[in-house]
Formats: sequence, C-alpha cells, structure tokens
Amino acid sequence: GIVMEKNPKHDVKTAPAWTVGEKIQYTVSEVATLTQSAQAIWKLNDFGDTLYTVSIGLATSITEKSQLKAELLDTYKTNPPTKTDANDVALLVSFIFKF
Repeated sequence: GIVMEKNPKHDVKTAPAWTVGEKIQYTVSEVATLTQSAQAIWKLNDFGDTLYTVSIGLATSITEKSQLKAELLDTYKTNPPTKTDANDVALLVSFIFKF
C-alpha cells in the first residue's frame, strides 16, 4: 500500500508501506461480544517509522437492532512529529444501529 502523512508546517510525505493486522471477535453470551485487534504499518523506505494500533472492546445488545460498545484504543508511532507524544490511548463509547 501507500502511506500519505501530513504534519503541521510540513509537506505531505508519501511512501510505500506494508500492513499486517488481525481482528478477533468472541461471542461471550447471547448479548455480549468481545473484540480485539492489532495492526502495524511499516514504511518500506524507513522501517524505523512504524505505526502500531491495538484495541480491545466490549459490545452489548440493547435491542435486537442496537448495541452499546466501549473500546480502548492504543496507538503508538515510533517516529512521531516533534512536540507530539509517541503513544496515544483513547476510550471510545458508541451506539451502534443495525439496519
């Protein structure tokens, strides 16, 4: 694939990339689902510049066509832009509607 990266006060950088990832979904009960994923994106012209993403989440059914999901997302960039932390952790809470 291709990575296109735009940082403040810098031009867009484009590089070929290699992506590896996996996603797993466990059915805990009739109304609960546990999800887990991990991904890595390596720039082929600089293997030291990598983005790793790991997440774990739990979804529960509210009704037959809706869910409530909470997910913890951890993102780590090995070569972040200046004045930026390499690691970022976020808690996402979402309502999911199925049509």
